[in-house]
Amino acid sequence: MSDVGLRLRLARERTGLNQTDFAELGGVSRNTQTKYETGERAPDSDYFQRLRDQNIDIVYILTGQEQAGDFLSSTESELLSSFRSLSPVQQQALVQMIGSMLDPFYALNGPRSAPIPHEPVIKMPERHRED
Repeated sequence: MSDVGLRLRLARERTGLNQTDFAELGGVSRNTQTKYETGERAPDSDYFQRLRDQNIDIVYILTGQEQAGDFLSSTESELLSSFRSLSPVQQQALVQMIGSMLDPFYALNGPRSAPIPHEPVIKMPERHRED
């Protein structure tokens, strides 16, 4: 197994996807994915571009260097690594949950294109009823 093949397998395992589903991300068959991971065949640039479009760290696959690790704190790096190990559906659910934590409006309506300005609250004088 080549180093690239090994890192490709590790990157796939981080996503939690099987070979068939990961191969689909890259636009290849499961058989081709197996050959890439065992080093029997080398992936082409189109394959890597498709993976990159799915937020797979191709720099790590090619070089062994984690792309985000140099710029993130250890907590942020751990969070990112955990996020990458989730399925795409789980990732989307987490993004929505975080959005709703940051902005309750998001939970019901999705992201805003622009923040809504806060309007001043005007209190109306209370009317007293005369009995």
